[in-house]
Order: sequence, then structure tokens, then C-alpha cells
Amino acid sequence: MKIKFRDIGNILLDRISILALRGRKFLQVNFGLTHNYHPDPFKKRLKHDPRASYQRFDAMFSALSDIDKPSVIDIGCHQGFFTFKFAEKGGICMGFDNDRAELLVARARSSINKVNNVAFLEMYINPKNITSFPNADIVVFMSVFHHWVRYFGKDDAIEMFRILSEKAIEGIVFDSGQFEENTSWSPLLDFMSPSSTNWIEKQLKKFGFKKITKVGEFETSLSNIPRTLFVARR
Repeated sequence: MKIKFRDIGNILLDRISILALRGRKFLQVNFGLTHNYHPDPFKKRLKHDPRASYQRFDAMFSALSDIDKPSVIDIGCHQGFFTFKFAEKGGICMGFDNDRAELLVARARSSINKVNNVAFLEMYINPKNITSFPNADIVVFMSVFHHWVRYFGKDDAIEMFRILSEKAIEGIVFDSGQFEENTSWSPLLDFMSPSSTNWIEKQLKKFGFKKITKVGEFETSLSNIPRTLFVARR
């Protein structure tokens, strides 16, 4: 078969593009241009995992493993750790974030490692556009809700939570900052009093989830109060 100049040109451009992506990712990750909250999911699993990223994924997926090739929406995906880990299970996964620098790393990892069932979208989610999200088997909604309370107020944040929950066909993975954490924003979460975990569980039931599982408690860098990680199923 005759190889066309166009094909050779595109192959060379693709290889140059991958080299450029590797260089950009190296600079971003190693020179403090991004917040490296999670480990690189394409490197060997580290023994020291300060944010318990792998432990959290293992915990959440243990409650979701019966879903074959799940489609996933990951809200606040950052550099895509959880998006990529779910993509390993074979379904189409979409990560959303409003931080372009972090998404550049996620997209570079996708291209470099030839992951063809993920997409990363830059989006500032608000009460007006939340309804435009597609449905997915699983919605991953971690460490974002308390920011919505800060930006939009309690009522809009809860309504956005409700709308997002409706997008979850099979289940939702959820955790949030808690009012017990004693941070600058925790007083805004006083509506969760006297127990953040009880409030979250009641909301998830109110949003139509029948089986609520607390799959673990994980420390954060903000306080000595661990956050409860929930998996809620229909």
C-alpha cells in the first residue's frame, strides 16, 4: 500500500505534539505551576499517598463494581485522577473543572497515554448551566459542594446538588467539607448541624437514593476532622 505524504506528515506532527505535551506537563507538575493533589495514575502506585487517592478510589469502586463499563461524570476533576481510574473500567468518562491549568495536565495525560474513552471540559458550573449536564451511570461529586455554598449560597447549592443527583442513573460518589472542620468557610455550613454526615445522608435519601453506604473516612490537609465518603445507589 502506498504511503501518502499527508499520512507521513500527520504521523510526524502527532509525535511532535506528544513530545511537546510531555515537556509542558513536566514543567507544570515539577515547577509548581499546578496543584498536584493526586498522584499520576499512570505511574507506579506509591506507598505514600498523602490524600489517600488510591484508597478512596478502591473504597468507592467496591460499592460500584457490579456496574459493567460505567459511564462517569466527574465534577471538579482536577487533573483527572478519578476520571482516569474509572475509565480503566471501560466506560466513557467526562471530567469537568474550571481550572484550565489542571485540565492541561489531564488532557496531556490522556493524549500521552492514548486513553480514548475520556474527555475533559473546562466549565464554570453555576445554577443556570447545571441542568445541561448529560446523564451518566455514576456521578463523582467530591469536595465541591461546600464551594458551591460559598459561591452561590445554601439554597442554590442544595438545588444544584439535587439537579446533579438526578443525572446519576445508578449512583453518586459524594463527600464535602463539613461544618465541624473549623475553617474560614465552615460556619457557612452550619445548616448541617449537629452532624454533617447525618445531614448528607438525609439529603441523599431525599434525592431518591435508596442505599447509602459510608465507604470510609479520609483525612484532609485542612483540619484533623476526616471527611466521610459516601456512595449512594438507586
